[in-house]
Amino acid sequence: MVRRLSEFLLDLYRGSREMPITVFQDWAFERLQVILPFDSGIWAAGYLDGDDPVIHNLQTYKQSRDFAESWMSYKDEDPLLSNMIAMPGKAVNVATQAAYGGQAFYDDHYKPNGIAHILCTGELDPHTALYSLISLHRENVAEPFSEEERIIKESLMPHLVETYRLNRMNYMEQARQPSGMTHYSVGASDEGGRMHLVEPAFTKLILDEWPGWHGPKLPDNLSKCLITDEGRFSGEKSIIKFTRLNDLFLLRGRSRSNLDNLSDRERQIAEHFSLGLTYKQIAQMLQIAPSTVRNHLNAIYLKLRVNNKTDMVTILKMLD
Repeated sequence: MVRRLSEFLLDLYRGSREMPITVFQDWAFERLQVILPFDSGIWAAGYLDGDDPVIHNLQTYKQSRDFAESWMSYKDEDPLLSNMIAMPGKAVNVATQAAYGGQAFYDDHYKPNGIAHILCTGELDPHTALYSLISLHRENVAEPFSEEERIIKESLMPHLVETYRLNRMNYMEQARQPSGMTHYSVGASDEGGRMHLVEPAFTKLILDEWPGWHGPKLPDNLSKCLITDEGRFSGEKSIIKFTRLNDLFLLRGRSRSNLDNLSDRERQIAEHFSLGLTYKQIAQMLQIAPSTVRNHLNAIYLKLRVNNKTDMVTILKMLD
């Protein structure tokens, strides 16, 4: 079993890089089914608004869309969901008839959809309030999930959540991130500033700028930038750029550096100089004296804390 789990995890992380986002969750369910048999499942992602889960992505596996709509309509009445929220990271094994028989949501939801046993786990990020839930179902009353299977599901849950995040981040970065900008950390939010995806490094960046921050909503002054079309937030400790990508915003952030101390003219001269232009050529292009170019370059070296052109060019690669 240890080897099978290891192979599953290697395959899962490989798939997070290679599979299209439209099929990744179904593909992951299929792989999981090999080591932990089940008949159907759901994979929900969203955030907590207080104690209330807000779901922005719900994927069903071997269940109809009617099942998804039914689950959404009854989720607030289902004590299993409140248990998941209260015990993040813990896998819960439930026999539905024994636990919920006679209650409306059992008669209207679990029973007609043939769900006799549920193995469910929720994951909560304490800083961003992003929440994920994966529920596996069996139809046969005589085939409950075992304690060993519960432990396996609990152990695999963080990896399933992480690869879901990686899969979507890879897609968004490929769609928008320029090459050579790997020093940026990445997040994604809706136009209301509520986070949908976030890298740990991006969470740290926000906490460095706003130490008391808790998600799921971005800090107010950052969230307001999303609707100003400026495309950029400059804080005391961070620079964050954002670009609309369909119904979400891709946010790319980095810590401030000496590079941000350059004036627009100094950046302009530094870029020309890094491309191999001479003092005289830069002076002619900008219609200034060669001595002025030299003075600007001396100031640039001081601000960047470098002593030569090679080091300056290395830092300039971080220009937005």
